[in-house]
Amino acid sequence: MTACSPELTHQSQPTPPPGAHASVEDGPQEQRLDEVVIQLREAVQDRSRPLEIATYRLPAGATWPAVAEHYGKLIAWPRDLRLAEHLRGAQARAWRSDDRIFAIALIDTPTPGVAGDAPMLVVATAE
Repeated sequence: MTACSPELTHQSQPTPPPGAHASVEDGPQEQRLDEVVIQLREAVQDRSRPLEIATYRLPAGATWPAVAEHYGKLIAWPRDLRLAEHLRGAQARAWRSDDRIFAIALIDTPTPGVAGDAPMLVVATAE
């Protein structure tokens, strides 16, 4: 491992963007998160190692360019092009180093009928 490559473990993931709060969503947001997680798993998960998933609620106004730039500065691995940049309901990016995977997906469109909805971030890792 190089000095530029962070050690991604359950205890040591790259810091989420400023203002992010760990979140477990219920209702319509939970369904949207589940759909995005399924897409992440279909694209990058290896059968022998499941992805570890964390979800965050981001401040209103969080944008994909800002989130992608935040993680792009922290992850010095090559991009994993198996994950499309545009998923159903989210924008995404993945990186891979040997057998390790780090992926993000941002749901930044409001959930219809949910007052005070905020952007949600999915972070997926596998070592």
